[in-house]
Amino acid sequence: MLKVLMSFLLFTLPVNTKEEVEIVRCNENEIVIRKVEGIYRVEFFNLLFHDDASKLQACDYLLDAKHVSMELEPLANQNEPLPAYLFADSMLVQKTILEENLGRIAVRMKEYKYEEVMEEASIEAVMASNHGVDVIQQNYNFTYLIVLGILIMGLNRILNHMKQ
Repeated sequence: MLKVLMSFLLFTLPVNTKEEVEIVRCNENEIVIRKVEGIYRVEFFNLLFHDDASKLQACDYLLDAKHVSMELEPLANQNEPLPAYLFADSMLVQKTILEENLGRIAVRMKEYKYEEVMEEASIEAVMASNHGVDVIQQNYNFTYLIVLGILIMGLNRILNHMKQ
């Protein structure tokens, strides 16, 4: 009977509307929220974290926020853990995690509610990291030229010394 009641509650949860929630627990293994209807396990929908430290960073955003809200992805299965977009002080945490290159999009499907926002954040993170590679490459090229110049000067000095 309890299982039937829980299934009914899960399928009657509002989908496609943001609602305030309270974080009961958040760690690298799970996120537990409290709503008026009860306590639920949720997950960051469509997000794969690079490591446990990245998950804990996402938890910090939620735990440090004054207001936390969630919105369920209407196209996803509504079983626990619930597929949630989580907002910390109105900021989509999935977007922030992608911008900081702490995770990646799990499945690219344009029909998902926040797919475009998450895709843009993911592209920005890649572009930012590529810019970092470009800067390192430029520094490497400059260093290479300096070393090459020193070697040529040294070789020139040796040749001059041998002529004498």
